[in-house]
Amino acid sequence: MLLTLDFFERNAEIVARELVGCTLVRKIDGKELRCLVEEVEAYLDESRDPAVSYKTSRNKRWREIVRLPPGSIYVYSVFGNKLFNIVAHEKNSAGMVFIRRCRALNFSADLSTPSKVTSFLKIDESLNFKRVLSRESGIFFERSERSYRVKSYMRIGIKKEYNLKLRFVLSESRTSTSLLFPR
Repeated sequence: MLLTLDFFERNAEIVARELVGCTLVRKIDGKELRCLVEEVEAYLDESRDPAVSYKTSRNKRWREIVRLPPGSIYVYSVFGNKLFNIVAHEKNSAGMVFIRRCRALNFSADLSTPSKVTSFLKIDESLNFKRVLSRESGIFFERSERSYRVKSYMRIGIKKEYNLKLRFVLSESRTSTSLLFPR
């Protein structure tokens, strides 16, 4: 079942936790590449998330991005690596979910890092501001028929004083970065 606007119009923490175990579908050259979302991070409204508060105080554009309509795509580069985010928040709020890792389901590829996900699935800045709310968009999410256990950890690369347990990982994941970054 396709994830619709009501799924993304909720607190980013809830959306992130529930996005783990869903299927990310990317249409490329007429073929649907399907992968299981295994790891994500949530970024909340700056009033509730010190890391976002710090970032928005230094970058006014970030403040606008986390307030885009829910379901919007935002891809940006850090040190040459593309990072794939989906805007998710309640009305009059802000938030985003960062896709860290997936598992290929109907094709063979290593999607164990954010840059491998974006590179193989051809996710780049050309998708910015498009929404993942229809099959016609060429990129969308489907709810899994199976339920998964999800564990939460501290986010990766966030200063300790700004960090919250907003990284969600599929507990049965084969190559968990939680082994590298446990808390």
